[in-house]
Amino acid sequence: MDTDKRPERKARRIKLAAIRAKVECLGYGHLSAADLSSSDIHFGPMTLEKDHLPQYFEIYKGDIQMPRDGYVSNSWPRFKPDPWENARNLQFFLDKFVSHPVLPQNDRYPIGPRYRDYGDFPNFGLLLESHAPRWQVQTAWDMPDHRPHMKCMVIHATEGDERLLRGELLTIIDIIRGRLSHKATRASVNAPILLFSFMGSCARMLEANMDSEGLVVRATRLYDFKEEEDVDFSLSRFFARWWMGHPADMSTS
Repeated sequence: MDTDKRPERKARRIKLAAIRAKVECLGYGHLSAADLSSSDIHFGPMTLEKDHLPQYFEIYKGDIQMPRDGYVSNSWPRFKPDPWENARNLQFFLDKFVSHPVLPQNDRYPIGPRYRDYGDFPNFGLLLESHAPRWQVQTAWDMPDHRPHMKCMVIHATEGDERLLRGELLTIIDIIRGRLSHKATRASVNAPILLFSFMGSCARMLEANMDSEGLVVRATRLYDFKEEEDVDFSLSRFFARWWMGHPADMSTS
C-alpha cells in the first residue's frame, strides 16, 4: 500500500507559505545572501555543461533546429535600452522557438514537457507584480503522466546580476505550493521547477525544489543573448534543448 503523502505535502505547503511571508518583507528587486539565509532558502550554483548540473531535469538528447522559413528567426529581438522590453521580446522569441521547433530525431527522442493553457493552473495565483521592478510569468508547461515537474518562463523589468530576484523566488514558491496541492501530483512530496528567467538581454535557468529542510534554489550564470548568440542561434538552441528535456530519475516521492 502506498504511503499517504498528504501530511507531508501539507507540511511543505505550510513551510513554503512561511518562507513566502519572509520574502515579502524583504522589499523588492534583488535579494542578498543574508536575505536568503534568514528566509530558510538554500542558494547555490548550477551549471549546464559540467559539474553542478540540474538534479531533477535533463537536457533533450536530440537535435533542435531553427525553422528555415523565418517564422521564428525573424522574431529575434532588436535590443533597446529598456530592460522590460528586451526581456519580453527575448522570452517571446524563445517561447516561439520551443513551440515551433524542427526535431529531426523526434521519433527517437520525443520531447518531455507539454504545452498547457495558462488557465489550466488556477492554483498558482497571479504570478506577477506591477510595482517596480515589474515581473510576470509568461509561460508554464508541465509533464505528462502526473509528474510534478514544471517548466516556466518569467520576465523582469530590471538588469540582473548574481543575486536572486524577488520575482524569481515568488514564482518558485507559488508554483511549488500549487503543484503540492494538485491532485494529479498526489504521489509526490517534491515538485521541482526549472525556471527560465529573463532580464534585459540576459537569461538564466534556476532549478528549485522544497525538501524537508527548506527551499533549495540553484542558478546558472547569466547568459547575455545580445553578446553571446551567433548566426546559427546556438545559445537559443541550447536553451531550447533544456526546455524540451525530460525529468531526471531523481525521486520526487
